[in-house]
This record gives sequence, structure tokens and C-alpha cells, in this order.
Amino acid sequence: MKRILLFVSLCVGHFLVDFMVGIFAVHKTLACMDLALAGGVCFVGAFVGESSQLFFGALGDRGYRKLLVVIGVVLCVGNACLGYVSHSLAVMSLLLCTYLGSAAFHPAAAALVGGLSCKNKAFFLSLFASCGSCGLAASQVVYYHVYQAGDGTAAILALPALVVAAGMFWMFKGIHSPATAKRSESLFAAMRLFKVQPLRRLYLALVCHQTLFWSTVFLLPDILLSRGCPDWVT
Repeated sequence: MKRILLFVSLCVGHFLVDFMVGIFAVHKTLACMDLALAGGVCFVGAFVGESSQLFFGALGDRGYRKLLVVIGVVLCVGNACLGYVSHSLAVMSLLLCTYLGSAAFHPAAAALVGGLSCKNKAFFLSLFASCGSCGLAASQVVYYHVYQAGDGTAAILALPALVVAAGMFWMFKGIHSPATAKRSESLFAAMRLFKVQPLRRLYLALVCHQTLFWSTVFLLPDILLSRGCPDWVT
């Protein structure tokens, strides 16, 4: 029962985290931000935030996975507050907060899901990943309607994530995640993987894939708007 509850909470958390990550692509269009400025702000936040997965992944191996999952969900609500700021530095700070939350959540949560079952690991990880994709798919549509109803604000979207994070904290309280890495190891020991050629190529392929994917997500609302598509399509 505890494993089922843990798995469900991680899937819901993944849905909410990816939901928050997907918000900015449509927010910058609704807020009429300069596209070049929005791209620069997003690049800095995403690059710094997601690069920290190396750090958070190693920290999770030291026994802090459940704590990182809770912190990740909480930090991701930064994007829900984008409607309250307009200065580029403030926008970048909220974006960075969200991407740091994403970086803290994903390695830790994926590791916890992968450890739930030896026989059905691929199934659980696939279902976990699908929940994140559903969150990303719903993010722009839901944010658009909440943004319009709230006259340019959508902080109410932070409430489900904070409730889930509080529930996770209560559920994880007193439960220790065993460390899988020795304390003497460097937090950046994962960099050794880049010495292995197939892993280097795989990493490069994944980075290129994600760059194309997120570039499309980022630009699509503006492309559709410029072509005269209805608001609900955009």
C-alpha cells in the first residue's frame, strides 16, 4: 500500500512539475513580451537550472531523494507567479526557481520510481513519464483560461502543487532513503560518464532532441498567432 501511495504521489508531482515548466511558452505570448528578450531569459533560466541536475542527482544518491522531490514541487510554483512581474530580471528569477525545482525533482523522483519494482521497472517509469507529458500538454490550455479569468494573474495554480508537496512531506516524514553513493565521492563524479564514448554520444543526442523539442514548444504560440489562428488554437 505504501508503495502504491508513493508511486501515485510521484506521478501527480510529475504532472504538476511539468505543468509548471510548460507555462512560460504561452505566458510570454499573452504578456506580449519581446520574443528575443523572452528567449534570452528562458535560455539563462533553463541552462542554469537544468544543468544543476548533475548536482541534484548526486545529492539524491546520498539519501536525500524524498527531500529533493518535495523541494522540487515547491520551487516549481515560481512560474505560477509570472503574472505579477514584468521586469526581465524578476521573470528570469521565477523561471530559474521553476527550472531548479524541475532539476531537483526529476532525478530523485525517477530514481524512487525505478526502485519500486525490479520486474516492472520499465512499466512504472513509462507511466511516470506519461504523467509528466500529460502535465505539459495541459499546461498552456489551462494557464490561458486561468490567466484570462484572473485578469493577467494565475497564482491560484500554485495551490495544487503546494498541497501535494505538503502531503508528500507528511508521507515522507521519518522515512529515510538509503544512500547509494559514498560520502567520499565527489558530487560531480557523474562527469566520469563523459569519458565513455557511447554515453557521450547519447548525452549529445538527448540534448539536441530536447533543444528542438523545447524550441518548438517555445515558438509555436507566436507562429500560430502570426498566422491568424484563433486564440484557442494558439
